Amino acid sequence: MRPTGTTALLATTLLATLLAAPAAAQTYSFTLTGPPGTLYNPATAISNNGNIAGIYSDATGYHGYLLSSGAFTTLDVAGAQNGTYAFAVNDSAQVAGYYGTAAGPFQGFSYTPGTGNTLITPPGANLETYALSINATGQVAGNAQGTTFGGNGFVYSPAGGTYATQSVPGSAASYVATYTTAINNAGHTAGWFSSTDYPANYLGYLEVGGTTTTFLAPGSAFTYVNGLNNADQVVGTSVDTAGLSHGFIWDNGAFTMLDAPGAVFGTFAFGINTYGAVSGYFLDSANFAHGFVYANGSYAILDAPGAVRGTWSEFGANINDSGQVVGYYLDAGGWATGFRADPIPEPASLALLAAGLLALPALRRRRN
Repeated sequence: MRPTGTTALLATTLLATLLAAPAAAQTYSFTLTGPPGTLYNPATAISNNGNIAGIYSDATGYHGYLLSSGAFTTLDVAGAQNGTYAFAVNDSAQVAGYYGTAAGPFQGFSYTPGTGNTLITPPGANLETYALSINATGQVAGNAQGTTFGGNGFVYSPAGGTYATQSVPGSAASYVATYTTAINNAGHTAGWFSSTDYPANYLGYLEVGGTTTTFLAPGSAFTYVNGLNNADQVVGTSVDTAGLSHGFIWDNGAFTMLDAPGAVFGTFAFGINTYGAVSGYFLDSANFAHGFVYANGSYAILDAPGAVRGTWSEFGANINDSGQVVGYYLDAGGWATGFRADPIPEPASLALLAAGLLALPALRRRRN
């Protein structure tokens, strides 16, 4: 028997009601990510296919780690003093970060499975180099200081081993004039720069194909860029004239300011995925940290089980396109424990729809 007009109308009304109902807050499950037997093991980055980079410590010092397909790889640059630190990872399990040298300053590196480590030091950057972001092709972005390099950002391209300097026009000739923090798959970069030497005045920037756009968040004294997605949306943290921090999204000249519910002492935004979902953390009235995800105008709070002293998601590549987030929490012993938070599908809406559809045949029989 074909559905009656009333039955079809009821089905349409049920579906419309379901779609119009307010969505429940997204919830997450938590998985520990640190190498077995370690106590300090924050997770710093996650790729779209779930590769995770992080840092751990043991009796010999600090080491980077890669977690890929369930297997751990320890990352130690040969001759490193004062540790090796991993801060970015791509779908090919290539990692970028930096390590401590015998002389003291940090220098950049990238790691490729089957090949090993490549040291990253732009010509003239003889003081310090920080490799902070890596894209799908293995290009690495970061910042460096040197007697002839100045304080500028860079992009390292493994094909040919070439370096491109990132220096925002009008940036000051200071120790850190241009600070590049992120690179996307198109090779576009973002970061922040100082427009004056002292007192410093930090603004954000996006560079696309040699064209640089600079910006200052509304009401901001300082604007720091922490992340960039493949749609050229930028995420970061601004500090207002009263010294309070606010997260922001910058999208082709338009700002969305982020102040998480319950934030009293600041909201700090770090990662952004292709769909514009943002991850970070905020500080409540007790100065206690909570992670958060902002997506589609709503906030979800991340409080990891076992977190006694707070939950942080504070590195620039910490949310992927599946909505997985990495970070760390402080346990009762004060150890930074790495985690991956996975969004849990919301079953309530599906159950409501199923119940309504199951009721339709009974209604139709009653009418007949």
